[in-house]
Amino acid sequence: MGLLLTFILLESALRLGGFIILSLQERRNTRALLQRGAYRIMCLGESTTQNQYPRFLEQLLNQRDIGIRFSVIDKGLSGTNTSVILSHLESNLDNYHPDMVIAMMGINDTGFHMPYEYATSSKAVLFMRSLRTYKLVELLRLHIKAKSREPGSFRPQDADAIPVDRADPKEREYEKAIATNPSNDMAYVELARFYRESGNSTRAEEILRKAIAINPRNEWAYNESARFYRETGKLVEAEEAFKKAIALNPGNDSAYVELAGLRRESGRSAEAAATLRKAIAINPRNEWAYLEWARLYRESGESTQAEATLRKAIATNPGNEWAYEELANFYRDTGRPAEAEEAFKKAIAVNPRNEWPYLELARFYSKVGRLTGVEETLRKVRDVHPSDHVYGALSTIYREMGNHGLADQYYDKATELRLREYILGVMTNYHKLKAILERRGIRLVCVQYPMRSIEPLKKMFQEHASEIVFVDNAQVFQDAVSSGTYDEFFLDRFGGDFGHCTEKGNRLLAENIAQVILKKVFGK
Repeated sequence: MGLLLTFILLESALRLGGFIILSLQERRNTRALLQRGAYRIMCLGESTTQNQYPRFLEQLLNQRDIGIRFSVIDKGLSGTNTSVILSHLESNLDNYHPDMVIAMMGINDTGFHMPYEYATSSKAVLFMRSLRTYKLVELLRLHIKAKSREPGSFRPQDADAIPVDRADPKEREYEKAIATNPSNDMAYVELARFYRESGNSTRAEEILRKAIAINPRNEWAYNESARFYRETGKLVEAEEAFKKAIALNPGNDSAYVELAGLRRESGRSAEAAATLRKAIAINPRNEWAYLEWARLYRESGESTQAEATLRKAIATNPGNEWAYEELANFYRDTGRPAEAEEAFKKAIAVNPRNEWPYLELARFYSKVGRLTGVEETLRKVRDVHPSDHVYGALSTIYREMGNHGLADQYYDKATELRLREYILGVMTNYHKLKAILERRGIRLVCVQYPMRSIEPLKKMFQEHASEIVFVDNAQVFQDAVSSGTYDEFFLDRFGGDFGHCTEKGNRLLAENIAQVILKKVFGK
């Protein structure tokens, strides 16, 4: 009875404390809203956000004339990922002071797909997890687990992590190597690469600093640090790290190639070319140097040199499927469809297990209006690589062809896979976003990409989903494509089942987001 009474008092205290904090937060939000002239909405995302739907959203919200003036801030960034978005979040919040943040992100992230080990439909388990006392115990468990794994490594933000066992065989292998020999700097580098590729940027940076502290002359630690900084948008730090790797080993041709890519992407073509000359002087057989140089030629409009350099990359290594894919993209963009098709097929022949050449070939067929080619190509990749990406693409193709039975069948298969697995980095960064916004009292709206089911996005937050406004864009876009054509609403198929929106598609997306916000947030 004593334990039961203690539990009841603790649970009540935690709930009352949460209610008071939230009530004060809502009072501050309401007061801030009245003091400011406009209700500010900041949109986060990638190329599907930047200069896309946000330009229509403000207009549509203000047209409803609900007595509130809306101001929409577009902070989409083309080609980015969730780690970069999170790295700029605090400064964006400080600069723009939004009342609401809309996030549609994750499509550009890569990393290990992890099972939803905590997913359950048991009402008893869900009830237990809803208890504040359970969450307190779980928080304490995470503290103890983190400290026992690596003393002194626990950070307060770890408390926001998803309570799943994220252990991977590679992670265990590297941690075992470090436990056996704490001065094994290469084990730290490999572990950092694992965290970077799985999207855990905070942990990757921490491990890399340890590797460099153990051995400041480890060029590979600087190489890996440069890749980490480049992926998280810290380009100045990335360049410095590449330079340190080269200073430690002037014969490191791969560092020169990656540094050249960084300089090309920063618009410094002359420096990129000079860097590539050094790489090729060191290793004339480095096909990646030729690939990078071909990109440089393409961006400067030198088509003849671009083609010749791509041919040289293939001659250097005929087994590099990426060189064929790059050549195919070149032919496609320069209006040589027959040669583009042949190059895509060669990329597939070199590595039939690589899904990307199939998907690029399917996109190519779609652009030239050969839907049967799209269907045939996606069926082939489905047999060798049955991923959610492929099932989603098949769903959209069949919907466009009017075969709604097969479209729904593949849509369900894609959704089933997405409900079963998630990309660790995407899930972690969504939860970090939520935690940061909660601390500042900012409303979070999570938008799912067009054509895709909202359920996997909701499942990322599990019992916290009720605290977030979700915008489901599946049905509205499926109906639009079914009654019209795919090309009316999308410019390409980069996402498999969706692509970048046309003006009509962006307007439809903005209309749906506006409708959900007005209804769920403002009750209009």
